[in-house]
Amino acid sequence: MDWKNHPAIIAAISAASTIAFCITFILPIYEKKNINQIEDLESQITHLKESNKSNNEKSKAEISSLKTKSENFEQELKRSKQRILYLQEEDRFTKESPLPKGFRDIYPLDLAEKVLTHYKSTDIETQKRWHSVEIKDNLFRTATYYRLKHKNKEYISHILFHFKFLSPLNKDYKIRSENEILQYTKNLRETTSKILHEKFGPSTNNEDGHEIFIANNIWHIKLSDSGVVISTLYEPESILDALNQSCPIPENSTSETIK
Repeated sequence: MDWKNHPAIIAAISAASTIAFCITFILPIYEKKNINQIEDLESQITHLKESNKSNNEKSKAEISSLKTKSENFEQELKRSKQRILYLQEEDRFTKESPLPKGFRDIYPLDLAEKVLTHYKSTDIETQKRWHSVEIKDNLFRTATYYRLKHKNKEYISHILFHFKFLSPLNKDYKIRSENEILQYTKNLRETTSKILHEKFGPSTNNEDGHEIFIANNIWHIKLSDSGVVISTLYEPESILDALNQSCPIPENSTSETIK
């Protein structure tokens, strides 16, 4: 038998032809297809990255816009709250009196015992140097009357009206943030400052940053984050001595002669 016609030789030649055909024609087709798929996938990945970047930039822009709107809203809300508080409290002080409306029955230099008789139906906390009374008010929570002993009698040296404060819990028992509480106190001071400037003119600041107002050349008003302190412009003892020397002082009120 001719070796060329041997079945094994014929099979080998056929296989070799098939392999050659695959290498020459089939593999390039699959290779091209794979390359196209890879390029397509790379294109999709690039598109997704660009799209993601664009979305991120868009999201950042939207977040920035929302943040600006939120800040503007908070400022507007703050101004509205201050305006409402101002409208509620603008008549609490007058040019004639340094004491807030509703609390003008007891002045500095009045006899201290007047506090006990005036607030007789109210719980009064009494300490060595002061009487403190809880009050129901939009602006203040307590009034503290400091006592001064002079010639065997006790007088009111100055009065502190404490600002109201927010409870850490609101009415729905949700915790208020520290910033919310501080902002509330700041609003009370800023509103009171505006009213006092309107009633008594420019203020001066002391070394502690408290605003000082002078009313009728007699009264000294100090505004701080805690509240408002009302006292005489001069030393209480010197005024009491002068009043005792110049005229008899009513037993129930020494301040009437200087109001």
